[in-house]
Amino acid sequence: MKKIDEFYEPLYISTIPENNNDIDLNKNNKHLINCMNKIYHSLENEKDIENYLKRNDYNNLFRIMKKKINLNKIQSIIFSYLAVRYDRGFIDIENLSRYLNCNSLYFLTFMNEIEILEKRKLLIFQRRENNINFKIPIRIIEYLSKYDKIPELDSEIENINYFEKDDTSDDSDDQKNEKSISNLFKYSNINSKIMYYNKEEEESIMELNNILQDKIFKDIQEKLISKNMSIGFACLFSGEPGTGKTETALQLAKETKRDILKVDIPAIRSKCFGKAEKNVKKIFNEYYKFLDKNDIAPILFINEADGLIGKRGELSKKNRAIIQCENTMTNIMLEEMETFKGIMIATTNLTINMDKAFERRFLYKIDFKKPSLNVRKNIFKLFIPEATDEMANEISTKYDLTGGQIENIARKLEIDYIIRNEALSMDKLTKYCKDETINSFKEKTNKIGFNNNN
Repeated sequence: MKKIDEFYEPLYISTIPENNNDIDLNKNNKHLINCMNKIYHSLENEKDIENYLKRNDYNNLFRIMKKKINLNKIQSIIFSYLAVRYDRGFIDIENLSRYLNCNSLYFLTFMNEIEILEKRKLLIFQRRENNINFKIPIRIIEYLSKYDKIPELDSEIENINYFEKDDTSDDSDDQKNEKSISNLFKYSNINSKIMYYNKEEEESIMELNNILQDKIFKDIQEKLISKNMSIGFACLFSGEPGTGKTETALQLAKETKRDILKVDIPAIRSKCFGKAEKNVKKIFNEYYKFLDKNDIAPILFINEADGLIGKRGELSKKNRAIIQCENTMTNIMLEEMETFKGIMIATTNLTINMDKAFERRFLYKIDFKKPSLNVRKNIFKLFIPEATDEMANEISTKYDLTGGQIENIARKLEIDYIIRNEALSMDKLTKYCKDETINSFKEKTNKIGFNNNN
């Protein structure tokens, strides 16, 4: 099968003009695709579908849809949404209802319109025990992207199989060799560790641990669905390096028996602009595929997510391409999190540079502060058990160290013992503490995002 990317552009347009006049539908080569993107984005800020349908702001867009592919308003809205998000596979009633800002029962009043789309072979849907899923056939997407129109039923393309691609068919070599941008870690392979926290962080982590216990989590999601609320759990762990953000995510996975899908940030930061934006969507595509195959929802773990959640910049002549790339990735990230259905944990050292739009999308936010004196003592004794209480007290009082720094000191002492058979001494301990505090976290002043020198 020919690789689709060879002959068509993505249907998704990340930057949409503020008003309809900014889109010249008569001059642009992709009249219909631009029109569908505008319809897709125009509904996002509406309170409900009824108010939206009463407005006249977008009548020119719906006239184009009527003229070019003979769809009414509701059909145009549903078709545009499914087309723009075709890469997510089947989309269920819950997601469509949330997009239309209505409950699932009200959505069923649109089923007549959906049946018309199905009869025209513009849409297929699956009926399952407790849900209905929708999708636009890939051949429609191919034709739409290539010709900016849909095929007529009596045309030569009618004989093409519009429906699901056979899973047994051969993929292209490029598709087979395409590198994943996430790595799976089984919870059973994560080593259990004792963790010490400040009181406030400990309370928040214990609450999150309780929520993520599978039976409780599923019960919460069911109740949220009944109230037409979002069921996704996105958590942000912030704080200086070495304060335990990454290890806490691993231990939560271990204790709640959830596998981790860890995002490979370097794989996303492609030098090929355009591919980086696609890779952001790929994060969620890979996660949803794994989610569908497992009864217990895995954790999508984005460590050091600074490059994906940074503030959007103003376009200028200098570094315009880089800024546009970063802004696009941020926009896609925001959109995916808006309809996220699983469990996500992201970590960052630099919340001061986080785009404000993410504040609402992260349901739980835990700030990992440097450990207090008593916590430092506990961590010190955990990693260096041979130290006396006097040593632990003196070092913990004199040096404001993180857990990560104390672990580094313990490793250096262990190496000294292995190589030179040197026993623990206060002089050596003091030296290594000074080495760990020589830098004052210069990264605090760095901007979240891509390095413009790359």
